[in-house]
Amino acid sequence: MVFAKTVAPQKLLAFGMLVNAIGLAVMGLSTNLWITLTAEFFNGLMLPCIQIGINTMILQRTEGAFIGRVNGILSPLFTGSMVLTMSAAGILKEQFSLVAIFESAAILFIIGMLFILPLYNMKMETKPGVLDSAE
Repeated sequence: MVFAKTVAPQKLLAFGMLVNAIGLAVMGLSTNLWITLTAEFFNGLMLPCIQIGINTMILQRTEGAFIGRVNGILSPLFTGSMVLTMSAAGILKEQFSLVAIFESAAILFIIGMLFILPLYNMKMETKPGVLDSAE
């Protein structure tokens, strides 16, 4: 919680995506159970960084009247995306090895991180009163 208050949300998002990409690559290449479980543990620790980064940027960039609408559309989008990607994962697993699937996921995380890098240097202008109630 304290870490999230001191770090810019775009940096939190990029850091979470980078660690998840590394973790997925390690899981895909690992043949040792404990290395795989350790990578999975660190991936789990970094998922809140991604969520906090996304939600903070939404709160900072969205007008107050639209925050509920934006959050309301994100939940079904995330759920639908999970259903589609899990279905695709089953189909892709038939065609490719598990290592290739994990490494492809890591590469997609890196590509996603590259797309958000332009946000990395942007200054966040917080609207007065938007985040005051959350603190």
